[in-house]
Amino acid sequence: MKVADTVSAVYDWRMRQNDSWLRFPVLVLLGVVVWTGWMYEQLPQVMVTHWGFLGDPNGWMDKLTGAWMLPLIMMLLWALWEVLPAADKRHCQSRAFLTPYWSMGNAVLVLLAAMQWGMFQYNFDAEFPLLRFVGWILVLFIAWLGRLLPEVPLNSIFGVRTPWTLADGLVWRVTHRETAKGLRTVALLSIIFQVVLPQPWSLVFILVSFLGILVWGVMFSFINRR
Repeated sequence: MKVADTVSAVYDWRMRQNDSWLRFPVLVLLGVVVWTGWMYEQLPQVMVTHWGFLGDPNGWMDKLTGAWMLPLIMMLLWALWEVLPAADKRHCQSRAFLTPYWSMGNAVLVLLAAMQWGMFQYNFDAEFPLLRFVGWILVLFIAWLGRLLPEVPLNSIFGVRTPWTLADGLVWRVTHRETAKGLRTVALLSIIFQVVLPQPWSLVFILVSFLGILVWGVMFSFINRR
């Protein structure tokens, strides 16, 4: 597809939509930019931006780069999320697709906004329990994903996209229902991990369980191929 055709398709698609979940990303991005600018002067000149397995800082950036890195990433993701549906007119122009699609995009933006807040809190106070905070954010994201997946129709952009789900609508639906059940189970177990286990082990178990369910979704689609 030519660039002009892509831009035109995105514009036509946007003009047909007038839902709050399309305006929400703008509000999230605006809120993050305003809040980052408001807090900018209080940040140290050299910020911690990366942590090791045990939560020890092992990466630093100057204040300008560290403060605005995540907002820039969020803007780029939002721009990409806007353009992607124009690449698949067959599956990605219906409201049945756009509603879960933008719900997913909004959830990712909220997750990154929360990460920005957590990173700032650590730089304000090194005693801030960043790993525990990240764990709770992941619990909420996994639970949200478990609720969302069954609503995702067959498409080429997001979901459990394997050769077997993309080739068969029934395999797509049963795979997403099965994966969603697993994600909801992981979310419940992750709450227990957060309460019972010390960090970083709670976060490790959450991530391993999450990735395990995604791998199971791929295997399930293969087992149930037709």
